[in-house]
Amino acid sequence: MIGNVLKGSVPYDAAAVQKSIARVVFLSDLVSEGFPEISNIGEPDTKAKADIWTNRADFDKKVKDFQAHLVALQQVNDTEKDASEAFKTAANAVAQDCKACHDEYKVK
Repeated sequence: MIGNVLKGSVPYDAAAVQKSIARVVFLSDLVSEGFPEISNIGEPDTKAKADIWTNRADFDKKVKDFQAHLVALQQVNDTEKDASEAFKTAANAVAQDCKACHDEYKVK
């Protein structure tokens, strides 16, 4: 939803955007839990790189940055109520966090 608003393919809808943000906030809390130390063995079907565990401090920092940017996006959405430049900047920061982590820690 948020990506489509940024692309201009769907109109901005504050309630729908808020719902999407809330879902991503919830899921962001599960990211670190999804990669506990014991899971560093991996499974044949995993797309997680071993770097998650060998560079855990960086992975955890990326998750924290992602969560902080989500809070900022939520605050902007609460105050702006449209696809303003502030909204686009905040949403793009979240998107860049996703990309950075996937580029670094996900097997392509």
